[in-house]
Amino acid sequence: MGRVVAGLVLFALVGGTALAAPPDDADRARVTHVTDGDTAYLKPLKYGKTASSWAGRSARFIGVDAPETYAGEECYGPEATAFAEQKLAGKKVKVTYGEDPVDPYDRALIYVWVKGRLFNATLIRKGYATTSFYAPNFRYEKWFRRVEDKAREAERGLWGACR
Repeated sequence: MGRVVAGLVLFALVGGTALAAPPDDADRARVTHVTDGDTAYLKPLKYGKTASSWAGRSARFIGVDAPETYAGEECYGPEATAFAEQKLAGKKVKVTYGEDPVDPYDRALIYVWVKGRLFNATLIRKGYATTSFYAPNFRYEKWFRRVEDKAREAERGLWGACR
């Protein structure tokens, strides 16, 4: 019985409401352009290359991989991009950075919080992206993988559309 209670408490702290709000040290930014389902330009950001076409710096969302819409369109790529545009374009968000804050393409590696909810996890939960983690940015990996399992079982988004 004690293990069950301890497990429920741990689940609540790791996978429940404790992650539904951004950390106190999250930075504020505005999404100036959505590139695809897991990439956008934000202003201001501490890291990432600046854009010649859009205001802000480029950023890649940590822990997710949305289907591509450039260089060979993948199944559910247009839907993932449209969802990200609808939810993010022009919006004010909060941002936290990964342990490694920049990827090899000089994009900031970020977690994006929209209206107090972690957007990276929303992409996975709704089936617009799969999980994808690279060292050392593993902060929410276990939570994201549980969310992905539920989306796959429910055949949400790409899990039902792309067989």
